[in-house]
Amino acid sequence: MIVLVNDEPLRRLLATGARIMSTWPQTNEDVRVLVKLLQVTIPSLADVLATGLVVLTVVSAKDSIVALTLGDVFLIAIAQDGEGRRVRDPMNNPERVVRLDIVDVQSEGRSGAEVAR
Repeated sequence: MIVLVNDEPLRRLLATGARIMSTWPQTNEDVRVLVKLLQVTIPSLADVLATGLVVLTVVSAKDSIVALTLGDVFLIAIAQDGEGRRVRDPMNNPERVVRLDIVDVQSEGRSGAEVAR
């Protein structure tokens, strides 16, 4: 799966273990595991969900937004196909989702997108 973080401040936050730990001191391991699991060479969202570690909790079929959870961590992303087009109804088409553009990570009452600013 191709994982993108087009928001530069959020990308910097998620790329640094120390920043993840200071942002989410209680759940930093879950944040790291969730982001790294998505970056591992797993072909599609369907395959990620099949691991049983990640749960698809919120889906917006209209705008292709998905929320994935691991423990108390929520990752919000835009579901895309191999060409970067949004996948409509990702809940019913998880095998078509091969790219995720992470727009936020939330845990402990903190939004990574807000903290990164």
